[in-house]
Parts: sequence; structure tokens; C-alpha cells
Amino acid sequence: MKEGREENPAALPESEGQFRNLSDDVAISIWNEDLSGVYDALEQLRIDGVTNLRQYLTDYPQTVWDMLAMVRVVH
Repeated sequence: MKEGREENPAALPESEGQFRNLSDDVAISIWNEDLSGVYDALEQLRIDGVTNLRQYLTDYPQTVWDMLAMVRVVH
């Protein structure tokens, strides 16, 4: 069944087909990223009482690099 879907783009769900057409036609790369680790880290900062995120990240710039390392490329 999977082979039939790959050979027949009309069998793809509409949004998947549109995404495939878009990715085939653009000259830049499009990445699908998992930001759940960054979300969890930001939520933990909120729980820890950080109310001014901009100031916190200015004071602790390594946190930005740590969060960037949490981003996972899915596709």
C-alpha cells in the first residue's frame, strides 16, 4: 500500500501532496524541526520564576546555545 501512495501523488492526503509539491519546487531547503526540548526548557524557566526572558538570556547567554542544541531536525 505504501508503494502505491509513493507512485501515485493523487493518493497522498491533500496537505502532504501540497508540501511535497512545495518542497520540490523551491530552491531553498525547508526543514521540519522538533522544538519540544526548547519548549520544555522555556517552561522550566517559567516554573523557576524567570519573568523577564530577554533579560535572563542576556545575563546567561550560554542558555541560548544550550537551547539551540535541543533543536532536532526531523526531516
